[in-house]
Order: sequence, then C-alpha cells, then structure tokens
Amino acid sequence: MVSVNLYDKARNMLVGKYGQPSTETLGSVQDLNGATFDDAVTNWRIKEGVLLLKKRSSEVDKSLVQFIATSATQQIEKAKAVSDGAEGKAVF
Repeated sequence: MVSVNLYDKARNMLVGKYGQPSTETLGSVQDLNGATFDDAVTNWRIKEGVLLLKKRSSEVDKSLVQFIATSATQQIEKAKAVSDGAEGKAVF
C-alpha cells in the first residue's frame, strides 16, 4: 500500500509501462464517519496475469497495487472446477 497522494503518479507509470487499462471503474467510498471519497479500481490484463490498482484500499488514505499471476488464477479455477464437480457425489 502507498499513500493515496501517489495514486495518479502510480497510474501514469502503469499506463506508460502497460498501456491503457483493460477496465476501470470509477465510484466513491464512504468511511465510518460518513465522509465520501472518490475511488477507482483499474486493472490491466497482461500475459503474466492481472495487475490491479485500487485508489482506496481498506484504508481510505492508502492506495493498493496488486499482481495476480495467471498460474495462480488457473490453479484457483481448476480447484473450483474439481470442487464443483464433486458436489452431490457420494464418496464410499
């Protein structure tokens, strides 16, 4: 996590490196005191996986950059498919 003040710089760096994002969702979030803050969730689908940039993380003054490797995503999807296929089948 980094200071939300660095969000624009981080986004510009990622656009410079990976091009325009695959998706970007703009919105707002509200803290426990009712204050509202602008928000953005941006991701780039790259060969190696997905790069995610969140303007507001679990703390409204922190931004988050996260990388999810394709291999990890494939493993999760495979495990889910196996689990879904096992539902309703009795094991003796």
